[in-house]
Amino acid sequence: MGIKIIPRLDVYRHAINSAARDYCQQQRSEIDELAKKSHPSVGRCREAFLDMLCRKSGKRVRGILVMAGYEMFGGNDLNMAARAALAIEMIQTGALVLDDIQDKSAERRGGPSLHAMLTADSAKYGWTDDPTHNGVSLAINAGTQGLHQARTIIEELEGSSEGTRLTASILAGKTIARTCDGQNADSSMRATDLPGLENIYEVIEAKTAHYSILNPLQVGMVLAGASLEEAAALEQFALSIGIVYQITNDLKVVGGEGADDITGNKPTIVICYALKRTGPADKEFLYSMLGNKNMNSSQFAQCQQILIRSEAVIYAKQEIERHKKSAEASFPKSWPPERIEFLEQVAGYIVNAQN
Repeated sequence: MGIKIIPRLDVYRHAINSAARDYCQQQRSEIDELAKKSHPSVGRCREAFLDMLCRKSGKRVRGILVMAGYEMFGGNDLNMAARAALAIEMIQTGALVLDDIQDKSAERRGGPSLHAMLTADSAKYGWTDDPTHNGVSLAINAGTQGLHQARTIIEELEGSSEGTRLTASILAGKTIARTCDGQNADSSMRATDLPGLENIYEVIEAKTAHYSILNPLQVGMVLAGASLEEAAALEQFALSIGIVYQITNDLKVVGGEGADDITGNKPTIVICYALKRTGPADKEFLYSMLGNKNMNSSQFAQCQQILIRSEAVIYAKQEIERHKKSAEASFPKSWPPERIEFLEQVAGYIVNAQN
């Protein structure tokens, strides 16, 4: 095979973005028809969701992994793989819409979150007497609609057998359900409750490992002809590399980003380890900042120093290295050397995708 993933990244992104543009153009034709006979909110919800999917697209990590999994197993119809990748990106967009509601996040990707945007529209156009509630309701519908449309894209893919499409769709559906379990646990835990590290790892497994790593790779592999047994062989790899991916993201809090982990009282490995290991004065101060929406830059800097003094950063980096080794040790032994080499490159891409 001899494929190198780094030179392929731009190819993957271009193919996914091209598929997204085609899909959005087709959907906008439907929106124009809806505008003639439906309430304005119907088309506006579709339009706002497409804006998130197409123009505020993020890094396309999950879509790239679909295409990497597809090529790793010898797939050669990149247009079909790009449409499948778009479907996984649409699942990501739908999940973000719902996540922003649960986290009460007013911003997403440098602009208003979908529910904030639709709340503003509800007020502007007088759609209801309660614009905030209506904006949230519309966003829930838009996000849920996106999840279902994504599976429809997979099930209608041209260039693959009906059985293959159904298998890929089932894998996506099971992952959505598992992610909801992880989100329920995540939404119900606060750092100040001092959850056990094992509980946090369970959330990472459901929300990051399966949703962000395993499912995209498996969907691509299956569409290229891999069996379910071959796809399942990646589970330990995905679990380990998913933990690396998430903890790397959590460490951004000591690099100047991630203040919302503290103001949002999020139970990350870094924060919860610090709470368990730091001294009484530092613990009291960190507690006072968790969930504090008015935390200033000086207080944030003090929190960062506490995370460092508690050795939470050292612990997190050790965990990253431990799970990197676990991922390497989990490469399927029966795979040919060139496929193992490609998977090693995929692992490197995932690790660096947070930087």
